[in-house]
Amino acid sequence: MSSTTPRAPRPIFLGLALVTIGLLFLLRELGTVPDISLWTVTWLAIGGWLLIGTLVGNRRGWFWPLALVLIGTFMLLRDLDVIDHSISLWPIIVIALGLAIATFASLINLVAARILLGAGRKFRSIALEADAQHLMTDVWSSAAILAGMAVVTISKWQILDPLVALFVAGRIAWVGVILVRRSTLGLMDTALPQPELEAITAILETHASKGVRYHALRSRQAGARYFVSMHVQVPGKWTVQRGHNFLEKIESEIRQAVPNVTVFTHIEPIEDPLSWEDEQLDRTQAAENGGS
Repeated sequence: MSSTTPRAPRPIFLGLALVTIGLLFLLRELGTVPDISLWTVTWLAIGGWLLIGTLVGNRRGWFWPLALVLIGTFMLLRDLDVIDHSISLWPIIVIALGLAIATFASLINLVAARILLGAGRKFRSIALEADAQHLMTDVWSSAAILAGMAVVTISKWQILDPLVALFVAGRIAWVGVILVRRSTLGLMDTALPQPELEAITAILETHASKGVRYHALRSRQAGARYFVSMHVQVPGKWTVQRGHNFLEKIESEIRQAVPNVTVFTHIEPIEDPLSWEDEQLDRTQAAENGGS
């Protein structure tokens, strides 16, 4: 086993804690230290030595020793009259434990949400993004509760509590509207997002210097799949093989720039006037007559 492997604190630190408790009580009987309670000395000594043993020995399990130290510190402050004796310890422990659990759960939700959100964007899955946003609403709710409790406790402004709740509720509703809108658009044959269209246009523009033009660029999306079609105009003297190779190159570049896209291309001679008459979905009547 590696020396850096986390382990439980050694029993020697428990022994040191007992020795410390005995010395403190001896000093208290001699009047050297203030009159503090048995539980205060016990929590501070045991928690302190176990925490030291945990940190020095690179061992796990530091949370409970730290909790004992905090409890002992609170009791010490109360014994020294720094804190009012009417303040009970256990409600504070319960509240602190609840806040710690809520914070830890929120951190887990945050990590899971970021992973799901990244996967949803990578695979263009609105379902994964919706799950991620669902977890993020839990994170926002917990953060709002913690912030609201802290602000209200410090400022005594009770109105802040419902205001924070309204803010969280509004954000959850807004995220829901965005998700519903995006899900609906996925069923409506909408065009590709602007960044993807700009990437495709940039690829086509790089070939313009070769005497090539394009038009009738159309796109749609269905779920995670993109569809793109276009008419590519090339010199009429090109052979069929050359035109085919050129279209294969364009389609390959588009697929590399935009994942999960299906590309449809139609080749036309750039010198033919009819090649310019089909930019719309339906050809004009003059173009139909000219081509007959």
